[in-house]
Amino acid sequence: MPVSVADNTFTHGQYLRDIFSMTVQEMNISYMAISHYLGDKDEHCDIISSDNSYCGKEPHIYRQNTDEINKINTFETYSDDQTIPVFIPYELKIFHFIRCDIRYSLPKITVSNNLLQYIDASYNSFFDWSGPINNLNHLKFLDLSNNFCSNVSKIFFSGGSNLTTLLVDNNLLGFVLPNDHKRQTFSSLTMLQTLSLAHNRILSLPVAIFKSQNNLRTLNLSGNMIENVNFEIKNMTKLSHIDISEYRISHLDVSFTKQLDDLTNHVCQLTVDMSGNPIKCTCDLIEFIQWLATTKVQLNNMLQQECDSMKMYLNNSKTVYDQLKKKCSSYVTTVVAVVSGMVVFVITMIGELLYRYRWKIRYLYYIVKSKHQGYVKPLRVDNNFLYDAFISYADGDETFVHSKFLQRVEEEGHIRCCVHKRDFLPGNDIASNITSAIHNSRKTVLMMPNSFLASD
Repeated sequence: MPVSVADNTFTHGQYLRDIFSMTVQEMNISYMAISHYLGDKDEHCDIISSDNSYCGKEPHIYRQNTDEINKINTFETYSDDQTIPVFIPYELKIFHFIRCDIRYSLPKITVSNNLLQYIDASYNSFFDWSGPINNLNHLKFLDLSNNFCSNVSKIFFSGGSNLTTLLVDNNLLGFVLPNDHKRQTFSSLTMLQTLSLAHNRILSLPVAIFKSQNNLRTLNLSGNMIENVNFEIKNMTKLSHIDISEYRISHLDVSFTKQLDDLTNHVCQLTVDMSGNPIKCTCDLIEFIQWLATTKVQLNNMLQQECDSMKMYLNNSKTVYDQLKKKCSSYVTTVVAVVSGMVVFVITMIGELLYRYRWKIRYLYYIVKSKHQGYVKPLRVDNNFLYDAFISYADGDETFVHSKFLQRVEEEGHIRCCVHKRDFLPGNDIASNITSAIHNSRKTVLMMPNSFLASD
């Protein structure tokens, strides 16, 4: 039978022992002190119970018999390494403990033998979940929403391995879950079918944090501050609904959309709620808009979801994609034209510079080439050169140079000249010999009749 003693201000006494010894299946002790004030005086009572315990006082002998029960609401009397025993009726299956205005951390607790399946302890101030809470082998439903919790240990849920529904909305788990890279927090909850982590100020989640939730059917992560959804869901082959609404995401990465598409092969109807996100419809994200238009995943609540840049509703993603494709194609054409023009301009400028300085470049090329081939110019002492002059002439002027010019200059003027017919090193190409001759001569003399100008 169900028993409700909600909206009372209990103190430790005979009735607590009676309550915890009753044969009940459902108990509600919610809303403690909601309609009462701490300054209220205890009600006057003239009735004395059969064991001489009064409503306002209790004899010392009775207090000794209920010490363990009294510790239920005094967790602070135990040290961190102690296990707190909690006694509940054995046949109790449903327990409501909502809005009781109590503020405690939840240390290591062992519950007496029980058949408990349902616990609703929402809207309290259980701010630290250290645990674990042991001996909850039959527990299927646990609601710890709205408890201002900012810390949950890696072992807290290890005592409830048969949980199928876990609701922890409106807490501050965003301070701890992003650091669970070893996916320990939910690792023992392999039977979980419904998990709600809505409004927990979560900025990011480790990739494999839900690796153990192969039986999950509903995942609610709405109202958090995640900008990039990258956690794995490919192992959730029974997943039918995922809520990522009211995020900060502008699009879903290809890796995540691929996971969703793969899941449609296992789930008859997979629904995703993305409403309330600043979805962007830009050319950079056109693949995501195309996915919205073609995916088999059912997208809920998209009727009022606007495309952030185009001011169009995403419930008709095909129209949005067509408009965006048309817009992006003209944009791509413009970009290609501008880039092509810049490439042509740069190539033209480089060509002009190469043509303008072609002789210097050619000269430097042969200098480098000669150095790499091991030709080192001779040592110069007191600025002396191997030759006084390098004589450059065309083959048509060879008779004049050798019979008249060299005879006059070298024999009478005692000037040492370098000419290619006589002084060039056999086996070297003409350009290397010319470069070497210029470097080893103090001056360069050009014979420039018409035949020289006509020579290549």
